[in-house]
Amino acid sequence: RQENMMYVFLIIAGIILQIVGADILVKQGICFAKTTKNSMFNTAILLGISGAAGWNIVNAILCGEQHQTQNVMTTSVMGSLFMILLILGVCAMTGKMKIPRGTMEREFSYLIIVAIVVLYLSADYLFHGKRAVRVVSRVDGIILIIFFIYYIYMTGKITRKMVKDNENVKIESALLLKCGCSIVVIICGSLLLSCGWNGMKNAISLPVSEGVVDYSAAIMMGVLPALWISVFAWKQGKQDYVIGNVIGCSIVNLTIVVGAAAVISPIMVSVSEIYDMIALCCSAVCVWIFAYKNNELQRIHGCVMATMFVAYVVYRIL
Repeated sequence: RQENMMYVFLIIAGIILQIVGADILVKQGICFAKTTKNSMFNTAILLGISGAAGWNIVNAILCGEQHQTQNVMTTSVMGSLFMILLILGVCAMTGKMKIPRGTMEREFSYLIIVAIVVLYLSADYLFHGKRAVRVVSRVDGIILIIFFIYYIYMTGKITRKMVKDNENVKIESALLLKCGCSIVVIICGSLLLSCGWNGMKNAISLPVSEGVVDYSAAIMMGVLPALWISVFAWKQGKQDYVIGNVIGCSIVNLTIVVGAAAVISPIMVSVSEIYDMIALCCSAVCVWIFAYKNNELQRIHGCVMATMFVAYVVYRIL
């Protein structure tokens, strides 16, 4: 009984640390954008990648070293699906969500390309016959890491240009220190949450199958930091921060997270995970179509996106 209470404490402490870290990261990110004259969107990409996706990167490396990469693909793909459909969908349901045309043509289009590449590398048998193995190999992992490096390079190049064009920019060391501390707090919170959840799962017999428990946990672990960051950014009225966080974290999940785990230990991909990737590609294209015409997501779009996500998750669990 005392052991179970300890696991509950770890879960609660982990969630609190994630929330505190996300709140600090958003506030400092807004200050960083104003100080450097950088766009809120690019700031959210850089900080959101480090904070929200930082734990996923650490977890992927640990899973690869332990040769337990079976949940990495589920966490990455379903986490991206959650962020694209549910986070953006719920935000759009509360009011119109502006998405600049340039963002749709560059970053969101790149996200769609990355999703298709991950599907192609994972589902070789779709293109080469059923004898091909469903696996993300070390070579595939290197390819995905290259996609990540290129994305970071282009984002950093744009950010550097914006900072360079403003001669009076002076970044205080305290600001950078607070951003770094908030990222560490988020990752530590995720670690506590993961330890508490795994301990609770092993100590208590739940009235559902182990696959459902692992599947639900994979989604929860992969999206909570990004969810908290999006919530606090939305409360601050920073739509660009939400969009940058969602797109940046999704690309990171599909490139460096999957890629790093695959380079250390190749990932065997199940048929159900192939369905997840197909759903992700189709959903990303739908959102792109919704937002491209008028440069915004409307309430009806948000309702459709949220419904799509809930329906698919229920279908997968059943």
